[in-house]
Amino acid sequence: SLVSADGMMTCFSRDGQYLGHTSGRWRFAAVGEHVMHRQVDAKTNPLLNFGLSKRNNVTSEINHWDMFPRGRLMIGQNYYGATLRDIARDTALVQLQTSGCGFRFNRDGTQLIAVTARGEVHRLPVSVAATADSIEVVIGPPNRVINSIPGMPGMFAIGDNDQLLAAPIFGTPQILNMASGQLQTKYQPRHIMAFWGDVSPSGRFVATGAFHGSNVQVHDAETGKLVQTFKSGSACPWFSPDERHLAIVELGQYSFVDTKTWKVVHEIQTTSRGIWPGGLAYTFDGKLIAIEDGTRIRLLESERFSTLAEFPLSADHVVESIRFTPDTGYLIVGGGDEKPTHVWNLNKIREQLQAMNLDWNHSAAVPPDQLDANKPLRL
Repeated sequence: SLVSADGMMTCFSRDGQYLGHTSGRWRFAAVGEHVMHRQVDAKTNPLLNFGLSKRNNVTSEINHWDMFPRGRLMIGQNYYGATLRDIARDTALVQLQTSGCGFRFNRDGTQLIAVTARGEVHRLPVSVAATADSIEVVIGPPNRVINSIPGMPGMFAIGDNDQLLAAPIFGTPQILNMASGQLQTKYQPRHIMAFWGDVSPSGRFVATGAFHGSNVQVHDAETGKLVQTFKSGSACPWFSPDERHLAIVELGQYSFVDTKTWKVVHEIQTTSRGIWPGGLAYTFDGKLIAIEDGTRIRLLESERFSTLAEFPLSADHVVESIRFTPDTGYLIVGGGDEKPTHVWNLNKIREQLQAMNLDWNHSAAVPPDQLDANKPLRL
């Protein structure tokens, strides 16, 4: 018989008496007594289904959040599906039953990109219509633009000019053109487990890091030529919005590299938890950075990397993603392993700090065409 369990990995004990599976953490049950989460018929239940779902587990254990560039909307994902929320009203708008599917908005907010567990890439157009009384956002219908990414789908990132950086877990990182559906650039040498990567805002560079890897690699996005290598362990690279810096996030360390000289200009030592690199997020204008440091999130200014504020987390909280809203009004920290998402209203916090002359005195540059937070939103 075939046992199918929700999670990333399953294995039997050597004596055959126990079955363990992981979905953020290991769970064990005696064989014959375990709970069957679901039975899957590959012919009648494809991994991608853009229908609505009311399953509770879609809204729990959100591992990754992505923000709509025009504000208010954010999409959260876990192993079971995704949920779209209106952060201004703190309400869930719709749930998507899309097992093993990842979602990202492109940089101008005109598309939502979905990559399925089978390696298919779908593009969903996003349009906004505002009236005097309400805002209507239309997402979809989905259009499959790439039939299959070679290798087991892992991380992906969206660049300008229809670039899609795909880093299969057991494959070669590559740039695909979503307009043509064709391979644009392949990189060598490959990472064995390329879990993380980013495309620079100009689309000129691609940086990739690996789980249990030995380096972070920066390549020319057009030619695939290796530009620079940085020694590291498990590491996640992030370009700053102005492309001045490449941040390399490792266990217990954040390194910031000048992209003109490719020299490390600043390092921050942190308290690490678990086996994953810490989280990081830039504000839209790149002037503020949020990083994970043990049981707290630290807010830094990006010029001198000094700490402006700290936000506490519970001792057992697992950080999966950190995001700012485009207007820098909210800070969102997604939690894995059945931990909740934390949301801080930075505007209200700063109002209290201003009264005590303790505000960090940062005037955020806001992206154009932000959705009005006072109008009802329909999806």
